[in-house]
Amino acid sequence: MSDRAANMKLFNKKMLEYKKDLLGGDTTIQFLYCNAHFLISLADETEKAVKFQEAGIENESGRKLGRDAQPAFKTWSSSETSAFRLLRTAADAFGPRRDEKNACREEWLAYCDRFEFKSQFTSFRSNRFNNIFENAIALLFHFKEIPHFLNDCACHMNKKLQSICFDLQDKNIVSIITAIALLATYLTSPYWALMNSKTPYGKFPAFVQNMKTADRWSSDSFDLSNLHNEQPFFASEFTSRSDTAYLFLNSDFCNKSLVSEVFKNICQRLMLMAATEDVLHGGDSYRVRSSIYGTYQRGRHQGRHTDYDVLSVGFTRTESPIE
Repeated sequence: MSDRAANMKLFNKKMLEYKKDLLGGDTTIQFLYCNAHFLISLADETEKAVKFQEAGIENESGRKLGRDAQPAFKTWSSSETSAFRLLRTAADAFGPRRDEKNACREEWLAYCDRFEFKSQFTSFRSNRFNNIFENAIALLFHFKEIPHFLNDCACHMNKKLQSICFDLQDKNIVSIITAIALLATYLTSPYWALMNSKTPYGKFPAFVQNMKTADRWSSDSFDLSNLHNEQPFFASEFTSRSDTAYLFLNSDFCNKSLVSEVFKNICQRLMLMAATEDVLHGGDSYRVRSSIYGTYQRGRHQGRHTDYDVLSVGFTRTESPIE
C-alpha cells in the first residue's frame, strides 16, 4: 500500500532503496498491496450485502428499521445502513476517540468497572478495515448492559443515545449484526491477528488459501449451526476465541434464518471479490516467487535488512507459491 501513500514519503524512499538492493530491476510490489486492499474491500462488500438485505426487509414489511421508524427521527437522514449506523454510533458513544458532544465514555467505563468487565468497543476512526467487524462483536458482548446503562446510569440522554436504544430493539438489525460478528469471529479477526503478527508476508498465501472454505459457507445447504465445529482458517494462534457471536446466534435476540441468509450473502460476495482480485486461485495476488523469498531469507540470516523485517514480502508473483 505504501506505493500510493503520499503522506509516507520517507518510508516510500526507503522502500524503493530496499527493493532495488534486494531485487535489482524487478521491483514490483503486489502481494501486500492487493491483500491489504482485499481486506478493505471486504468491509465494503459486507456493507453492500447489508444494504441489499435491509432494503428487502423494508420492502417486505412496509416499514423502516430501527430509529428510522420513529417519528422523532423522521428528519434524520443517512446514507449508511441501519446496522452500520448502530455500530458506528455505539463506537462513537462508548469507544475511544468518541463524539465529545454526545458520548458518555467516562460514565460507560465507570459502569464497566462497577460490574467488573472490560469495554470491548474500539475506535471507529482507525483500522477502517476491521473496526466494523470488531465493534459487531463488541456490541453483542455488551448487548444486555447497554440498555440498562442508558436507562439507569447515563447522566444525560440525547438523540444519539436514543438512536442506539431504538436500533438495539430491532431484531432485524441485531440479526444482521450477528452475521457480521460471525464473519469477524471466523475470518476477519484471525486475519487481522495474522496481519499484526511476526509472520513473514511471504508465507501469507498458505493462510489466505484457506479462505476457500467461505465458498462452502455460502452454499444453501450449509447449516450455520455447524460453524462452531469448523476448522479455523488460520493457525491456532490467530484464531479468535470469542464465542459471543455463536452464542448469540442461538439466543432469542435474533432471527437465526435471517442471520444465515445475511452471512451466506456476505460469503458469496467475498468469493466473487476474491475471484475478481485473483486472491485465492493462484493469481498475481497469491503467487510468491520462491527465489525472491529465498534471497530475502539468505540476506536475513546474513544479518542484512534487519530493519525491514516487517517488509518480508514476496514481491512479484510469477512462479509457484511457497510451501
